[in-house]
Amino acid sequence: IQMVERIVLIKLVEAQATDAGRQEVIDESMRVLPTITGVKSLRCGIPAEEKTAASWDIQLALTFNCMDCVNSYLIDPTHRAYVDMFLSTRMSFIKAWNFEH
Repeated sequence: IQMVERIVLIKLVEAQATDAGRQEVIDESMRVLPTITGVKSLRCGIPAEEKTAASWDIQLALTFNCMDCVNSYLIDPTHRAYVDMFLSTRMSFIKAWNFEH
């Protein structure tokens, strides 16, 4: 394994599903997530077409050296605060998958 990529798709609550709401989540994600031990890189995206926008508002793509790094990230206090105090009030649901490269 050279790296693990974690793909996260987020659907925001209706009040946040605006350009400004999406940008707020992207800005906070870019501010917080790269500071967590184990995160090698982070890219954020928004839907490129209507079909995607109907289901998702934001995509996060994080890279890690290994699955142990992902597992440590998931329980890291900074990550938990980001999810529990910031993201949870703005999202209606979230899905995430991990891929080896």
